[in-house]
Amino acid sequence: MRDSRPDRGQTYTVVSQRLQFIELTDLEQGGQAHDAGTAPHLDYRAPMPEEEAQTRALLATPSPGGAAVTGTGGGWPDAEARVRSYAVTELAERHVQEVRALRLPHIAKVELEVKRRLTREINYWDGRALELTEKERSGGQPRANSQKARERAEDLNQRLAHRMEGLGRERSISAGVPEVLGLALVVPLALLAPPAKGRPAQAVDAEARARVEAAAMNAVIVAELSLGRQPKDVSALSGLGYDLESLDPDTGRLYFIEVKGRWEGADSVTLTRNELMASRNAPDTFRLALVQVGPAGAQPPRYLSGYPFEEPGFARVAATFHLGELLGLSKEAH
Repeated sequence: MRDSRPDRGQTYTVVSQRLQFIELTDLEQGGQAHDAGTAPHLDYRAPMPEEEAQTRALLATPSPGGAAVTGTGGGWPDAEARVRSYAVTELAERHVQEVRALRLPHIAKVELEVKRRLTREINYWDGRALELTEKERSGGQPRANSQKARERAEDLNQRLAHRMEGLGRERSISAGVPEVLGLALVVPLALLAPPAKGRPAQAVDAEARARVEAAAMNAVIVAELSLGRQPKDVSALSGLGYDLESLDPDTGRLYFIEVKGRWEGADSVTLTRNELMASRNAPDTFRLALVQVGPAGAQPPRYLSGYPFEEPGFARVAATFHLGELLGLSKEAH
C-alpha cells in the first residue's frame, strides 16, 4: 500500500506491506483462486524421494489430478495472471480498506493539531506586525521590526500550506501492483498412496478421524444455532486458524471457533501454530470447542475462551495440551 508522497526517487511512499498466500484449486476447470490464510505452508511438508518421483509422474499427465498451486509458474502458464487478478480485486482492496481505517483518523487528528498550532502562531505574528507598525508610525522605535513579524507570519502560512499538502498526499492511499514471489505445488497425500489390496491402514484411520471431526462440527453448529447465532463452516479455507465463523445477529459480533473432536478416552489435543495465533489475535471472540465423541455420538461441546495460550516459538508448528486439563477450564457453549 502506498500514498502519493515522493520518496527515494519514487513518486510514492510505501505505507504498508503484506505477504499473503493464494491457492489455485480445481485446475482442471482453469483454476479457482482463494485466500489461503496467514501461513498455509505450516501444514505442508517436503516430499520423500519416492513421493517426489510419483509427483513428477503426476505432473507429466494432462490433468494435475487435484493438486493445488500456490504462487505462479510451473506448468500452468496463466497461473500468475489468475493469482495477480485475485490479489488486485480481493486481497489488495481489503488491505487498502484496513490501511485507510487505521491511517485516515490519525491523519485527521494530525491535521487538526497542525492547523490549530500554526494558525495560532500566524494570528500572533499578524497581530504583532500590526502592533509594531502602529508604534513605528507614532515615531517609536520598537526593538522588533514589523517587517520581520510579517515575514514570520508569511513563513508560517507557507509552512501550513506545505503541511496540508503533505497530509493530503498521505490521505491518497492506493494499492501498488502485487508481486508474485514464488510457487508451491501442493499434492494431497492420498494421490501418492501406494496401491494395495483393500484400503491401506492410513485410509481407515483417516476415515475414522473424518467421522469424529464431522460429528464434532455438527455438535458445535447445533450448539451455536441454539444460542441464536449464525454459524458458517470455513474449515475448507486452510490457514485461518479456526473452523467456524458464528455471527450474533443481535450484537453484530463475530465469533471464531476452532473445533477439536476427540474420541472418548483420548488424553491430548494438538493446536497448530495458526490456531494458537488465532486465539491470541482475538482472545475475546475466539472459542476452542472441545467435543468428545463416542459410540453414542457426540457429547455437547465445551468452550474454552480467553485462555492465554503461549505464543509459539519461531520454529514451532504445533503444541499439544492435556485434554483433561483443558476440559477442566472449559464451560458449556456460551
